Formats: sequence, C-alpha cells, structure tokens
Amino acid sequence: MLAHDVDSAVLFDGGGSTTLAGRTATISDSKVASGSATAGAIPAQYSLQVQNLATAASLASQPVSSGTTVVGTGTLTIAVGGSSASISIDSTNNTLAGIAAAINSAPNNPGVSATILTTSAGARLVLTGNTTGAANAITVTQSGGDGGLAALTYDPTHGVTNLTQTQAATDANFSVNGFAATSPGNQVTSVISGVTLNLAGTTAANTPATLTIGNDTTGAQTSIGTFVTALNGLITSIQSLTGYDPSTKTAGPLLGNATLQSFQSQLSKILDQVQSGTAGTGTSLASLGITANTQGTYNTNTTTLGNALTANLTPVGNFFGGLTFTVRSGMGIASGSGSISRGCDFDKPFDSFARTFSFGASVAGNGMAALLTSVAFMALSPDCDPPQLPPVAPLYAAKNKIALNKPMCRMVEATIGPRHDS
Repeated sequence: MLAHDVDSAVLFDGGGSTTLAGRTATISDSKVASGSATAGAIPAQYSLQVQNLATAASLASQPVSSGTTVVGTGTLTIAVGGSSASISIDSTNNTLAGIAAAINSAPNNPGVSATILTTSAGARLVLTGNTTGAANAITVTQSGGDGGLAALTYDPTHGVTNLTQTQAATDANFSVNGFAATSPGNQVTSVISGVTLNLAGTTAANTPATLTIGNDTTGAQTSIGTFVTALNGLITSIQSLTGYDPSTKTAGPLLGNATLQSFQSQLSKILDQVQSGTAGTGTSLASLGITANTQGTYNTNTTTLGNALTANLTPVGNFFGGLTFTVRSGMGIASGSGSISRGCDFDKPFDSFARTFSFGASVAGNGMAALLTSVAFMALSPDCDPPQLPPVAPLYAAKNKIALNKPMCRMVEATIGPRHDS
C-alpha cells in the first residue's frame, strides 16, 4: 500500500505477499465459530462440529452475612495447573472482602480472579480461573492460623470440597470432517494449516457448520486499486513537473530536464510491455481491466478485475512479481527485483546535503518490477529539511540518481507536495 505518514510503511505488496495471495475463512454459522486464514492455507471446504467449548474453572464459597464478615486467619495456597501462590491472611485482611483483595493483589497470583458475589442468600467468595483448559483446574488449601480458612478450601483429589465448583476447567471438544480434536482454548491454530478458528458455540448433533477457505479477492482488488492510484499519481506528477501552461506561460520546475525525460521514456516503454493481454488472464494490465484514458492516466474496470481475480488469483500474483516495497525514513526501499533509495549522498561535497532518489526504471528481466519501482520512486516526494545547501546546480543526475538543491526542492515540493514521514 502507499503511505507517506509513517517511518516505515509498505508502498506496495505484490503477489507473493499476503495482500494478493490472501485467503478468507468463512463459517456458515457465525454462532458456532469465526475464522481467519493466512496465504499458506489451501482453498477447501470442511465440516465443523463443536461438542463443547473450552472453559475456565470457577469456585464459590458458602454464603456469609456480608463481605465484611470475618472468615479466619492463616495461609491460603491456591494452585492452578503447575503454578501456586501462598497468601498470608491475618487480622488486617481476614474478612471475605479482605481475602478477595489479598488474592487479587498477590504478586505471584497463579491466574485466579477473586470477587464477592452478593445475592439474597448472602455474600460469597467466587474464584475464577483466568485460563481455559482441563489442565488449569483450581485447588485451594489452608494451613496455620485459627482454622477459619478451611471454609474456603477445595482439593477434590483429597476429598476436600468446602468450595463448590460451579464450572469445571475443560478443553474444547470438536471435530473437523468427522475427526475428533481437542484444544485447551477456544482459539484453535493447529488443526488446519494456516487457519485460525475462534470457537464461539456448539452445534446440534449431526448438524455441522461448513468452513470454507477461499481466495481473498476483495483484499487483492483493494491492493491493486492502491497501485493504480499510485501509478496515476506518478504520471500526473511527471506531467506537472515537465509540462507547460500556455495560458499562464508557466513551465513545470523540471521542464526539459534530461534525466526526468529519460525516466519518462523508460516508464512509457515499461507500460507498453505490461499493458496488452487477453481479458481475464491476469497477465497484463489490460487483462485486469486497467486501461489508459485520454489524459494518460489509468482507469480500472472493477468487473473485469473482479472476474480475473475470481477465475485464478495465481497468475495475477505472478504478474505483480511478488514485490514488496518498504520505505524507511532516511534509509530506503528494497525488493528482490530492484531497489529505490532515499538519503543524503556524502560522497560528493557539492551535494552532500541534497536528497537523492534512485529510480531504477530499467530493472532487467521484469517489466512489472520496473513499473512498481517507478511508482515507488515518485511516491517519495523530495524532502527539503536541510537548512543549508551549497550553491550547486539545481539538479544533479548521475548513476540513476536525482539530487535537488534546496531552491529546486522547494519548487518540486510545491508541485507534488512535501513528505510527511517523521
């Protein structure tokens, strides 16, 4: 995507990234589950049946008059899974509310929240586990003190159930295509490669929901639309920089500049290479419904683009070459097929403070890579931060670099806008 307002932003994600090769995960009954999929997921359909969700343990005490009722003193040891905490209760915190506060504030709390539940029967201490799964059952034991804390103990393996278990710690039980599976949590990532399931409810017996993994054509269409916007911005900027308005007798700040003319010529050749093709094949701009208009910019036929993406996303991803361009303030942009750099050139004294841009419009062997590189080049507006610039020529060009001194930088900035990254 294009961005000018962050230190590090992706200018364009090509077909090899998750933007064009993305997948969707759709479930027929949203009350049963939701899902997501990475680019590595394989499009397919699955049946999903959920017998029960994963739950966290919950224990409750017998009711007492109120939260200020004194319970007792001693040490409560609370264990969850393999973790435990020993909590000292004395005369300063021996009420039901004081014990709840001591549990919640314990520095090594093993993953339990304590609350006071007040109903018509009285006040109860409720302990709730923070983590689901059968391995996270709660036990509570006591030692020392006046013995009053025995009312808050729960250790069923030793026959102690003075607290009432209102909900057991359980794993989720479900099946995919009839094959049983379990999970300690309701977010499941290990059953289908590249797919995350968020279980939300149970299914009726013998009535599975349908999980469909498909191509994310909407995301791909958005990304390609962003690219077309960037391409049009590039073309419009070049027209503004190199044009001449006879009515106002105003010339663009780079009118007649040989380097930019060469860049424009190379860009035209690249566009010629990637425009033609059979509709719907995803092997050219035209086949994706992206065609030039009379202003020299490009329009997108969303129907043609949508049809090409729905028919086969793979050639579209291959066409865009799997390129990813990232801009980092003061550093640059790079990809496997070409690169663009922005920064100060300290090798040449006369332009040591000038911003430089490497546009790489003639990346060998991949016309689309060159086009994307060109789009990213013009997405980087000149940066006129340096307060002092030596009196050099307005524009210096060598080795595929354009360096602007401050006056020229200001003129270009006025035409295509300043950068906004920090």
